Amino acid sequence: MKFVEKFIKNKENRKKCFLIFVIVGAIMISMTAVSVFLIGNFNFYVTSEVGNRFDVNSVWKKDFKAPCTVAGEINTEEVGTYKCLVKIWGLIPMNVTVDVIDTTAPVVTMQAVSINYGEECTPETFISQIIEKSEVTHQFVIAPDTKKIGTQLIQIVSTDKYNNISTNETVLTV
Repeated sequence: MKFVEKFIKNKENRKKCFLIFVIVGAIMISMTAVSVFLIGNFNFYVTSEVGNRFDVNSVWKKDFKAPCTVAGEINTEEVGTYKCLVKIWGLIPMNVTVDVIDTTAPVVTMQAVSINYGEECTPETFISQIIEKSEVTHQFVIAPDTKKIGTQLIQIVSTDKYNNISTNETVLTV
């Protein structure tokens, strides 16, 4: 404590302290002004596939790495548009809009089916597994003829909620 008192009593030291205080204050005001000016001026739009982890570094060039904080929630398990604020080095704000989209067709595993003459069947009868996060509908390309004895090649079109389509084939034996 005596050192501080002795230091401050020296007129030259008080001038140095005041000068340092002014410089630090000017830097802080400048950084705040730049931050306020930039907020809303950096807008980035990113697309992410549903189910993929969002990486904030995908917003800019791959070779640019900086510590970032993200304010806002991005649910990559749900299709939608999400807005968040990313701060680089805790100072430079950027508005980021993330469009989480689904462009992946449903993965459908088919099974061969045997039915009795005239017995009804639906597309779902031929499906053993579906890998898809959204609702999927199925349709026959050509409806099977269950009154025709023998083997038929069956094609089924599977469409998810976001109009991604897969077509699969299997066999029907009547």
